[in-house]
Amino acid sequence: MSEGARAAEKPAVDPLVDLWELSEEAFPAALLERLADPDLEHASRRRLVIEAEFVEFSEEQERELLRMLLPFIEEFRDSNDREDQIAVGSAIRTYVALMDDREIGTLAGLLECGHRGEIPLEIELELVKTIRRVYEANPDAESDKALADILFEKASAYLNPNVMPRNVLFGAVALNAVQALVGMSSPKAAEILDRLNRLPFLGFRQQLKRRLNNLTADWDSVPAGGESSPRLRDLRTLVAKIEAE
Repeated sequence: MSEGARAAEKPAVDPLVDLWELSEEAFPAALLERLADPDLEHASRRRLVIEAEFVEFSEEQERELLRMLLPFIEEFRDSNDREDQIAVGSAIRTYVALMDDREIGTLAGLLECGHRGEIPLEIELELVKTIRRVYEANPDAESDKALADILFEKASAYLNPNVMPRNVLFGAVALNAVQALVGMSSPKAAEILDRLNRLPFLGFRQQLKRRLNNLTADWDSVPAGGESSPRLRDLRTLVAKIEAE
């Protein structure tokens, strides 16, 4: 089905109507069963994917949902249909919230160009923001080289005086990508900050430094953190590199 046809497609019947009548305990399993139906129309699948973001599943059900979300994201991540983008954004947030942090490297492939060309900026931003949040929420999360490489590539492409002013989302992707590189203590972080200091983006550097100072305070307040945390020491060192005056 073409993107234009999908854009016009609406569920003939809300796929959740009869599910609302189920008990709170039965609802998650019923939603997953319906989502797994290979004959489910596309608009209904989008509706269920979005709803899944707000449902509490058992551990076994979470694993089942993860197996369904990744193919959905891969198939529609480069769609220009706004309804697809909303559903993919929801699927990305759910997928990352449920996955093991050790599997974060799988997101590197999602940031690469899709099979129909460039990923829409809205989806690219959702992916990069979600990656940033993982590292901010878990200072012990392992750095992934492939992921760092593609984040560095994205930030480098948009941190260009001839590129960034063209679209506000370019700056948003770059900002979140740099924060993610700093949060994971990637060797690429120092390199991108050195490059950033040479560019005429004072306001960008000021905003970045404010955000990273807030992150430093958050990590410093964690009982297991403090000055003994290698990741926190790296963060302080990287923040000090940013020329924001």
